[in-house]
Amino acid sequence: MADAQTTGGYPRIARICSADLPVLAQCRPGANIQFKEIVEEESLMRYNRIVEAMKRVKVGLSNTG
Repeated sequence: MADAQTTGGYPRIARICSADLPVLAQCRPGANIQFKEIVEEESLMRYNRIVEAMKRVKVGLSNTG
């Protein structure tokens, strides 16, 4: 999950969408996973949905006390 070094090293053949990292991190070892190519706009849209959901959670928590 860490980015490759900026000079030399290995070529990066793919990147995981930031919004999908929590789901990937919770996969059990040996779990079957599938990758799907998406464009940058889709990645940004997924990320923005996560940010908006977290804002709603924060507002909801601040209204409970």
